Amino acid sequence: MSENANLKVSIIVPVYNVEKYLEKSIASLTNQSYGNIEIILIDDGSKDASLKICNSLSHQDSRIHVIHQENQGVSIARNNATKATTGEYVMYFDSDDVISTYAVESGIKQLQKYNLDMIIGACIRIDELDAFTETETLPEKECIVYEAADYDLIRLQYFGYGDKSLSNIDGAGYIMRGPVARLVRRDIAKQVHFPEDISIGEDLIWNLNLLKVCKRVGIQKELWYGYVIHGDSAVRGYHANREEQVSKYLMRIRKENKHFFDKYMEAYLKNVAIELYCIANYEMLSKLCPMSTKEKVKFIKDITQKEPWSILYGNKNWMKVPMLHCMMLPLYKTGLWIGVLAIRNKKAR
Repeated sequence: MSENANLKVSIIVPVYNVEKYLEKSIASLTNQSYGNIEIILIDDGSKDASLKICNSLSHQDSRIHVIHQENQGVSIARNNATKATTGEYVMYFDSDDVISTYAVESGIKQLQKYNLDMIIGACIRIDELDAFTETETLPEKECIVYEAADYDLIRLQYFGYGDKSLSNIDGAGYIMRGPVARLVRRDIAKQVHFPEDISIGEDLIWNLNLLKVCKRVGIQKELWYGYVIHGDSAVRGYHANREEQVSKYLMRIRKENKHFFDKYMEAYLKNVAIELYCIANYEMLSKLCPMSTKEKVKFIKDITQKEPWSILYGNKNWMKVPMLHCMMLPLYKTGLWIGVLAIRNKKAR
């Protein structure tokens, strides 16, 4: 047990229709080597047995507390649960993922050692919970400490640039721009809310806003978190209003982080190109998309003419994005990409 065991950590877990994964995921929290934790399970109006499982888990472990709310979305769930925390530090966890046994202990140790406001550990993508492997003892790996003047290095990491060694931690671990694998001082967590008006990109906005408040941040070069990729994940799933939501978040991060993007415009352009790719593929290719082929052609051509997508076509910006996206930009603008999708679908039948 850590010598800092008097410091309590509140772990917030939004829950929505995850009956298949919930017990095993929460077990990775209750089995933490650091015992002074509270686990707040906030059920966001689940329609399956998730709430029943939450209540059962709370009866088995007094550190688990359950909050139920009508379905309002993950950001409101996280914000509501944050208000209920009693620990000195807050950690966010997704209810279908897994965390290293030593993550909290390691994080608390470094937070105190370096007087940090937040510490971030590494994540790894996995196909299933059992695929996550970890060390049998506290790893004791390097902690890199950043002060406000150096935060652009963390911002670049969120956009896929920066220190390459932080994209290959323990072989495959990386610094995720979601809210997980972090310990944050509770007063800061209560000050920096998750945006409640958008459903895509809210995690990135939250992370960028945290850097405006934190004075010292550490990156722990240890694998803390297993992020399970499901076939129906939010990134790959169909969103009827994806373009509207993504446009809102892209324009917001550019406006709120103007100084950073003035220096590192390629980071913004890459992000815009990736989001356009998601719209052109996951939305247009989905069986749930109600648009006809003609409507899809008009839609994809039209959005390339407006912000934020039009920035990719001006000032030779197309040359500043990765080659795959550079090659696809003219297909979007002319609507030919929809023809490519139609051929692909035909061959797949």
